[in-house]
Amino acid sequence: MKNSSLQTYALIGLALLLGGLLPFSAASAQNDAQFITHFPPSSTVCANTGIPISVTMQNTGDTNWNSGTGYALGSQNPRDNNIWGGWIGLSRNVVPGEQFEFVKWINTPSTPGTYNFQWQMVQDGVEWFGATTPNISVQVQNCAPVPPTPP
Repeated sequence: MKNSSLQTYALIGLALLLGGLLPFSAASAQNDAQFITHFPPSSTVCANTGIPISVTMQNTGDTNWNSGTGYALGSQNPRDNNIWGGWIGLSRNVVPGEQFEFVKWINTPSTPGTYNFQWQMVQDGVEWFGATTPNISVQVQNCAPVPPTPP
């Protein structure tokens, strides 16, 4: 009987030890991101025009970002919109502490109006995380074609 009690206490102690360690290690894996800089569209652009944009984010969490596990830069305001062409994927892994510049050639909306340009990191099927970029209000307008300059 004495041996059985000792085994029970040993199992309880092991369970408490593992119970204290496992949640700590699982809880330490956290996605986070900080906005660094961006090159957004101008505040006024012509409709249906191709323009380059870039957004730089820093991995401030303790997880590696890679495209194979669904990490991307996703559109905001409204969340998950397709105004500027949808998500921008990673071209390489980004380790904690490292910055990554997302670069994309986008087409401006074809309908004139005011559109929000804002982004945030996302892990597909898991969560949106970290800081959003500042919101830029972009006025899209019809532009008359510029006639060629005579020789």
